[in-house]
Amino acid sequence: MTSKKKRASPSTRCPVISQLPTVQLDQALNGRRTILREDVFVEYVIRQGLTREQLRLRHDLTVSWHMWNASMAYYKTKYAKEIQQRKHEHYSSALKGNQHGRKLQPAILLPKEKLQTLLERGYGVYEIATMLETSAWFVRESAKHHRLKTNKRLPYKIQDTDLELMRQLEMLVPGITGCAENYYQDPHAFFSNLYLAFTRLNELVWFVKEFKKPHAHYIEKNIIPRDHICWSTNRAELRLSMGLLGKKIAHLRQVAVHRNILVDFLFPGTRLVVEVDGEFHRKDTATRRRDHRREMLLKRQKYQVLHFSDVEVYMQLPQVLRRIQQALSEVSNPLEFAECGTLK
Repeated sequence: MTSKKKRASPSTRCPVISQLPTVQLDQALNGRRTILREDVFVEYVIRQGLTREQLRLRHDLTVSWHMWNASMAYYKTKYAKEIQQRKHEHYSSALKGNQHGRKLQPAILLPKEKLQTLLERGYGVYEIATMLETSAWFVRESAKHHRLKTNKRLPYKIQDTDLELMRQLEMLVPGITGCAENYYQDPHAFFSNLYLAFTRLNELVWFVKEFKKPHAHYIEKNIIPRDHICWSTNRAELRLSMGLLGKKIAHLRQVAVHRNILVDFLFPGTRLVVEVDGEFHRKDTATRRRDHRREMLLKRQKYQVLHFSDVEVYMQLPQVLRRIQQALSEVSNPLEFAECGTLK
């Protein structure tokens, strides 16, 4: 009997380049924790406008496609305008050599024999791209040109951080974990179970909102302290609030201050305000101007305003909490929660 050769792991096939200037995120972004360092990203991508392939050819920096996408997703919150401008420049320059508006094809293709051998061994498009240190689009276009059929591989694998949430979904819809792992075998069953979980979760949310109505006067008339209780479903704000609760830092959410200006977070006993800005706040010009006017009014009333993007809250929550704790220690000592969860 001939024994089958074991395939090498992705880390063995694509060794990590130690000279590459990178940083590690606390939480995975697009499935990756490693991104380009900010000074390198600003110099090469923002100022020089280099693409991933140009980085490899001119500066001998091999950046994987996954790292490139994760870096773009992370820094777009801070350099949204510059990145968008570079994208328009690259697109315009590409159209100059494509006057008929046809779909662009790579100037150099992968060798047919090499690509065919890898496909016959059962490798998928993304695995071949990782092995050859190129993009999945380049592999797919080469296979299309050579008329080779690509292998469909499951792109999603349940992460360790999602296991607890999947267990909770399993209680609502038994068998949903197995459907997620076998998506390609039976996609209809996967989407049916996913939609069933969606409807049951919404039923629970509606039940909670209806159940709180008869008891809302306790908070409205200040019979019990409001504290951090807020029914807004903003994901970034909820995550930051849970982080503050974990650190036992008292805070109010969606509270009106000077001239009924609504702020995201206010810390009792201080004039510290924290705002969590989403993508709309960064892209919409009118919203940015309105936020600037609000901040000027708050600063005139001696409020200190800290701004965090939603991506910072998702990816770097410990650093965000440390900055808030540092600001609180400089302003005054923050009030802490008692064991029951209300202010002392």
